[in-house]
Amino acid sequence: MPLILSAFGLLTTTLKFLIILNSMASSVDILNLLLIIKQVPKNAILKSNGPNTYWKNVQMN
Repeated sequence: MPLILSAFGLLTTTLKFLIILNSMASSVDILNLLLIIKQVPKNAILKSNGPNTYWKNVQMN
């Protein structure tokens, strides 16, 4: 989308700021995903309670 706006000369300073802000927010989501993949055991169950996320290890018998 930024490339299309730039090609037509419609990429204003405000839009550039919003695009950078959106990319920073998306990078936090990717960081959270990587932390979950790295820190939570494979046989665990994830539970989210608002902004908090918990995991519990499940024993398979």
